[in-house]
Amino acid sequence: MPRVLPPELTDHIIGFAWEDPPTLRSCALTCWAWRAASELQLQAFHELRLHNVADLALVSKRVARPESRRFLRAIEHITIRECPERPYVHTVPLCIPGLFVPHLQSIAFYNIGLQKPDVTVNWHHSFFTHLSSYKSVTRLNLECW
Repeated sequence: MPRVLPPELTDHIIGFAWEDPPTLRSCALTCWAWRAASELQLQAFHELRLHNVADLALVSKRVARPESRRFLRAIEHITIRECPERPYVHTVPLCIPGLFVPHLQSIAFYNIGLQKPDVTVNWHHSFFTHLSSYKSVTRLNLECW
């Protein structure tokens, strides 16, 4: 006889990840029994916050999987903070195409240019071309350091 946790218990456990969309997305894709509770928590999620290249890598992996892209559709705001040790902001539009965030209203880039003296950043030549793919954006904030 298979051992199965009661749905009330898994729903309660998944509820602890209410402010961690990547974890909720992972839960939704783990098994069908967890999907409903995870998607319910994700429905309230409309903002994506990236603090480092690891955050971007996780979202990029989700973008690469067609079954995960639907979780990005509800995002209305993206906040991106540059990491001085390992700059990554210049790659965000390349990793999260505008096509997958159709309801995105605002993008905020913070600490642009904030990096260690020994770190050089070569902005991708198509950064602004890809940035323009966010067709629904009405507010762009660029905070330079």
